[in-house]
Formats: sequence, C-alpha cells, structure tokens
Amino acid sequence: MLKKIITFLILAISLTLLFPLTAGADVIIEPPDSFYERNSGSMVYINRRFYANGDEGFISLKSEPGSNREVAAYENGTIAYISHTYNHQGSDWGVITFDHGAARNGTGWVPMDQLALVYDNDEFTRDFGNDFYDFGGDISALLEVEELIFWTWPGSGEIAMTDPNAQNRAQAPALNWLQASRAYRDPEGREWLIIPYYFASRATWVCLSDPGNRDIPAFNQPPAPELHPPVDPSTVRTGVISIPIIASIMVTVLSVATIVLVRVFWKPKKDV
Repeated sequence: MLKKIITFLILAISLTLLFPLTAGADVIIEPPDSFYERNSGSMVYINRRFYANGDEGFISLKSEPGSNREVAAYENGTIAYISHTYNHQGSDWGVITFDHGAARNGTGWVPMDQLALVYDNDEFTRDFGNDFYDFGGDISALLEVEELIFWTWPGSGEIAMTDPNAQNRAQAPALNWLQASRAYRDPEGREWLIIPYYFASRATWVCLSDPGNRDIPAFNQPPAPELHPPVDPSTVRTGVISIPIIASIMVTVLSVATIVLVRVFWKPKKDV
C-alpha cells in the first residue's frame, strides 16, 4: 500500500513539474452570466481587451443588452476583458466579468462603441505581418538560457510569461511547441519567433537573438489611446431611471402639487 502511495506522489510531482506555466488560457472562457447562458448560440467570441471610453467619462455596465439596470460603472481608461459580444437590435454589446464588492464574479454588458481596443498581438500582426517570414532555423538558443522570456509582441516591453525550467523545455511537448515557423527581424537586427502555443498560452514571442534578456527596451509601443476625459462615476448619477420609476416620481409630484393647490385655493364654507 505504501509503495502505491509513493508511486502516486512521484507521478503527481512529475506532472506538476512538466506543466509549470499557468499564463494564458487554452479554453474558451464562458462568463457566469444568465443572459449569456440563455443566448450562447448567438454570441461571438472575441477574447480581447478594451479601454473604457464612454461619452460621459465612464461606462455603465448593464444587467443585459438593452437593459436600463446598472450593475457597475468604470471610469474611462480602465481596461476590461471582453470574452463575447451579442448583437442587440443592430448594436454589439460586450460582456465583462468583474469583482464588485461582495458580488464576486459579477457580469455586466456594455455597448462596444463605448470601448476602445487595447493594442495587442493581433494589431501588431495587422501592422507588421507583411514583414514576417518563414523560419526553419536552429532554436538551440532557446534551450540554453536558464529562464526563457516570452513577450506579447516584439518591442512591446511587456513580458507575457517566463519559463524557468530549461530541463523540461528541452524535451517534448515543450520542445515541439518551440519549433516556430514564422519570424520577424526588428530594426536592431534581433530575430524574433512567434510561438503559436506554449503551455496554455497562445501567440507569444521569444527573441531568438537574446532569449533570456528580460530588459530588452520597448521599441514598438503602441500610441496612447485617444479617450474621452475620465470621470469618476461615483461623483455623478450613473444609473438610468426606468419608466416605472419615472412614472412613480411623476405621481408623487402630482400628488404633492394637488395638496398644495387645494390648501391655497380651497376655502371651506362658513356655517351660517
């Protein structure tokens, strides 16, 4: 019995060492949202990040597309992850998962025209894809460094993840994943390889010319986003008043006005 337990522990530890990286995601993320669950067949998966960029200086997240009920609000410049969009009466809405006070993993929906895209590898590929070329060279430099640095794109200055396990990197499956087929050479002559998949992380880059250097200066940062000036949503009225609430307010106002008018103009008759 003891021998079986020891064998199981050794296997568990081996698997843990084999898959040391947890950056990124290998499965489609589905938000814990009731509207999404009811309409999952009509959703479009986009898996990208956006800046809040509302006309009033913030965005108001609604309980579902087209709803007036606000569940959260974020000032412009806040970065939000959009996993899926839904077309509501001709307008695309994105779903955001957030932590809001006691409401852990809450969700809210916002019109996509209230957001601005965060520059990412897809945009880099759009801008520089014509400079990519086929690669079939030697990748031994990636196996020789103690820590391999993965970047969001060449020159971004942003590290996507790192792999500190050179021993596992030199064998399958990691070794197979590092066999890149496309490359890019930056203005300084450094050669970069795009790694389509590596331990659950997709579309990251390694610098073949300097694979262990985490201090490669940022030379290809995106321009600053053009956003509406931010406004703290807590300082303004963020919720949209629904029709029933408006009706209730009007009834109350009319009732008060009627009482005032009666007291001003109505005078009781005196007994003769």
